[in-house]
Amino acid sequence: MHFMFKDPVFSEELKKVLGYAASGGADIGECIATATTIKDSDFQSWQHAWFLLATKIAAIGDKAIRENNSVSAYQAYLRAASYYRAAFFFLRDSHTNATLHDYLTKQTACFQRAMSLATGYTCTPIEIPYQDKLLPGYWYKPHNQRFNETDAPLVIITHSYENTAEEMHNAGALAAVKRGYQCITFDGPGQGRALYERALSMQPDWHTVIAAVIDFATVANKGIDHAKITLIGRGFGGYNAAQAATQEHRIAALVVNPGMTDLGEQALGMLKALPVNVQQAFFSQERQEAKKNLVDSFFSGLFSTSRHREFFFKSRMFAHGFQSPYDYLHALLTYTLKDTVHAISCPTAIVDAVNQNTQARQSQAHVLAHALQCPTTSIVFSQEEGAGQYCQPLAPLLAEQRIFDWLNGAIQSISNQKTESAHAVKQGQSSANA
Repeated sequence: MHFMFKDPVFSEELKKVLGYAASGGADIGECIATATTIKDSDFQSWQHAWFLLATKIAAIGDKAIRENNSVSAYQAYLRAASYYRAAFFFLRDSHTNATLHDYLTKQTACFQRAMSLATGYTCTPIEIPYQDKLLPGYWYKPHNQRFNETDAPLVIITHSYENTAEEMHNAGALAAVKRGYQCITFDGPGQGRALYERALSMQPDWHTVIAAVIDFATVANKGIDHAKITLIGRGFGGYNAAQAATQEHRIAALVVNPGMTDLGEQALGMLKALPVNVQQAFFSQERQEAKKNLVDSFFSGLFSTSRHREFFFKSRMFAHGFQSPYDYLHALLTYTLKDTVHAISCPTAIVDAVNQNTQARQSQAHVLAHALQCPTTSIVFSQEEGAGQYCQPLAPLLAEQRIFDWLNGAIQSISNQKTESAHAVKQGQSSANA
């Protein structure tokens, strides 16, 4: 379903920004007014229009601060952060792009200014030790006391290629903290500031990333209930979250939006559309330089005819740390859960939609649901309710209601089990003392 643009990518990105209005991360009128100034399929036009809007709204925030209007400043800075991110969306295929780094810095600064003015919760910047570097992120804590201070559940949100930790405020973090959860958002390898500022590339063993986040959380905050650590994965993060749960068993409940099991399968689907000689070179057991050059040369020609194809591949190649399409596609083949998915043991919710943009994703959600041996729930959204698209961009409130209602039930079950176990232990002790 295209909206305002014939270009499907422009249309989808506009919908994503519009959806953030539900959490204060956008204002629909100014977004639509901006979209009318953008030339369809023109990356530079898109970048310029969103930058102008972001700059204008950030200036409103600055003025509100000077005049001691903190609520207005909070609202303006939060929207400006979203618009700066929109402005650099099509710049993500080059790590040397100075404009990308400038917009990213402005996005982060506006978001942190907004969070310093937040009421009802705190959102504190954090640095998570990972290998020999640090992953940037945020720790949200609610002011309400729905849960006991020593019994607070933690939601960890892991996101996709194109997202940032700041953007996750509009895509789950605010929803979590409003419901009394603590929440951590972060940029992992291949994402946001971890990629652009710290040169950390995407990796298939995401369980090591989540392990680092959980280690940090359990050491830094004694109020976290270690039995109530939950993980939500969005977009590509849906795959990464599932991979993490195959080995990181401190995860008490898992949500994958959408469900994915095999990114290599998607890569194979792309390869089947290539000329036979290119396919043969790619799958040859002999990694001769000439064969790699043949594949890369073909893609170079493809990129010269389509800026969209070039951006699609190069932004992902960069996130994975490759400059060669041949190397990137070979690496993607290793992203599979076919032999390990049975190791996921926690209750799992698989989000699916009847009109996902990529049919492979939809079928993989079904594959994942049937492969899991743990308690599994499918949360299905439809086009009829305005939510049948990838990650429900125009139905964020409906999505968070269903996802967090399920999560609330999973957390309550954990609490009930703890209570029953404690009661059984107490009864055993009473019997022994009798």
